[in-house]
Amino acid sequence: MSRGREKAVEAGCEETFMSPQQSRLLIVDDNEMNRDMLARRLSRSGYLVDVAENARQLIQHVKENGLDLVLLDIEMPEVSGFDALKMLRKDYSPSQLPIIMVTARNQREDIVRALNLGANDYLTKPIDFPVALARISLAFVTAGIGQGIPLQSMQILSI
Repeated sequence: MSRGREKAVEAGCEETFMSPQQSRLLIVDDNEMNRDMLARRLSRSGYLVDVAENARQLIQHVKENGLDLVLLDIEMPEVSGFDALKMLRKDYSPSQLPIIMVTARNQREDIVRALNLGANDYLTKPIDFPVALARISLAFVTAGIGQGIPLQSMQILSI
């Protein structure tokens, strides 16, 4: 759990979702240009963003730092995103650590495989940024982490 989530829980704010400024994201992609572009855009949207270029760095980062969500590429050298997802799901449930696969693979079999392995969602490249923001927000809401919108407001919005 990240420091922002811990503070919200300690303050008795479990019903109020976190703002993006409190949310720590990790982008895992072996392509530096993809990593940096997405990191810049998410940072401008108010998220605290870290990057990793492979599964080894991902696992190390998760163990050493509190994270709220991982954006994980599938096509990586040595350890694939699928295998990294399997490793993380041994220790973290989808609500403890939401993981969204971000990949150029758009085949139905890949999407189903990722979801069956425990991915919270799946985005294809090139990334449609407004869709990515919506899916990140949804991953937080379904994990009980949220995006600065009180639960009561979410219920009103859904009417």
